[in-house]
Amino acid sequence: MKLRTLSCNKTLLRKDIFRFAPLWAIYLIGGLLVMLPILSAESGSRAAYELASTMGPFALINLIYAALAAQLLFGDLFNSRLCNAIHALPMRRETWLCTHIIAGLLYSIVPHLIAAIFFLPMLGQFGWVAFAWLGAMLMEYLFFFGVAVLCVFCTGNRFAQVAVYAILNFFALMVYWFVSVIYQPLLYGVTVSEEPFMLFCPVANMVSNNQLLQFEWVVRPESGYFSSASSSLLYPVDTGWVYFGPGEGWGYLGICAGIGVALLVVALLLYRRRKLECAGEFIAVDALKPVFAVVFALCAGGAVAMFGQATGLADGYLLFLVVGLVIGWFAGQMLLQRTVRVFRGKTFLHLAILGLALTLTVGLTALDPVGITRYVPENENVQTVEFTQGTFWSYSNPDLTVSDGESVEKIRTIHQQILNERDRHTGSYRLFSIRYTLESGRQVTRRYQVYTSGKAWELIQELYNTPQYVLGESSWEEWYKTVKVVYFNGEDVERYSQEYNSSTDGKKVSAYTMKNELLKALWKDGNAGLLQSAQLADKDYGYWVNLECRRSNGDYTWRDLRITDQAENCQQWIEKYEDVLKVFGTL
Repeated sequence: MKLRTLSCNKTLLRKDIFRFAPLWAIYLIGGLLVMLPILSAESGSRAAYELASTMGPFALINLIYAALAAQLLFGDLFNSRLCNAIHALPMRRETWLCTHIIAGLLYSIVPHLIAAIFFLPMLGQFGWVAFAWLGAMLMEYLFFFGVAVLCVFCTGNRFAQVAVYAILNFFALMVYWFVSVIYQPLLYGVTVSEEPFMLFCPVANMVSNNQLLQFEWVVRPESGYFSSASSSLLYPVDTGWVYFGPGEGWGYLGICAGIGVALLVVALLLYRRRKLECAGEFIAVDALKPVFAVVFALCAGGAVAMFGQATGLADGYLLFLVVGLVIGWFAGQMLLQRTVRVFRGKTFLHLAILGLALTLTVGLTALDPVGITRYVPENENVQTVEFTQGTFWSYSNPDLTVSDGESVEKIRTIHQQILNERDRHTGSYRLFSIRYTLESGRQVTRRYQVYTSGKAWELIQELYNTPQYVLGESSWEEWYKTVKVVYFNGEDVERYSQEYNSSTDGKKVSAYTMKNELLKALWKDGNAGLLQSAQLADKDYGYWVNLECRRSNGDYTWRDLRITDQAENCQQWIEKYEDVLKVFGTL
């Protein structure tokens, strides 16, 4: 492609700017109105924080705005008369396309630049945030504009462009629904993370990304607070100091912007081979018509099935899925053929092939010929294993993390026993999750319902009711330093002594002594295996202890313990302080 062919027609550019000025003018005014609360910010730091927080939500606005810009700029291609007239002009296709692309980019650059300058005075020393916001807005728009322009040259009318644009932007979420709802339940214990699917859905990723700029109130480092942030990004404010600096997500946003540019190049290549007679068709590229038919049917089926789930008919979502697939298939054929006379043998045959293909994939998933559900990593290939009750959450730590061979083997034995007992037990159960990190760096995550009537449950109780887990530390000195508050049957032990001392004129009880004696009793009984974790207690023993623990690195945890009848040291402590414990009706 010669560079001289990529030129801009100034007359056409001027016409694009003034002809569709209402679009970007409404966008500018509407955007400023949405962000007006920033004007009420009491300080520059608060204004900067409010401006930065709009980066994510504005992705939805850019999603719609870019589609409208592409529709207006390239809408002439959807009308056969206008399309023929334009291509009769003495102007190369490359020039016509490049001019419209430049105009489309100006639709974003000009309004966002005006908005950034508008908010600049109130930001004060945080003025750079306005230009960071400007860069984020341009990169978001560039991606969506690239997708919208590509959809223009893949379709032949406005409705088709909107439909394909929506499918491309949200197809990853639809695939995630199919995998998690249709296929995952057929694979016993296998979990599917949404993160890979989110990577291929930029609009969802952008909206949920609130880490482009980090904002944190801090104390100046020399006053005792050690900040990992660069001191050059600490700003003095009226109430102290604030850290404001770049965060995560810029790399992903830059990749999206690069994809947008690449899609514009692909659109140019498609346009150079575009046939004029495709104006008015639903899909302008013949090779994409069967692809669209299948994808449109799957998306329609998924949408109808999700509607069934939303209306409370979760058990019948498969029926809704089948109905949606049939409706979507014939609706897609009507759109492609521009006629309602699509109920012919060939169309039914193709639908049957699609249904057979889906049935085969579901059947193979259920049969699991490659043994995904039966896979238990070998001990020598495992780096660490995490074991927890419930589900792994990003904001919580697993119950157990082990790396030594003996502990790994215990968890592998539990895992294998769970697989052996599959579908053998009924009744009450607990949910447990296992995550292996292999030497290769790959992670294997499984989640199971473990029934309390099985052997696997007994093995899990043995795993949990160990001193390492029940107490959380292997050293008395370290454990004693981490425990900050001790609660006995829901009340602070120190408060027991305070209430007792205030209600009696006799012998006083030392809160310090009472607390320390209980900790020593817990330590002895815990190491003797006579305490139980509240999470797996097999019955209610009547006495429980809650430990509020905080390590030197700031980690904060709770330890909930049950005092068994065999915990002799704790039982002796209860007998010794029987009168004190009666203050709150504990005994």
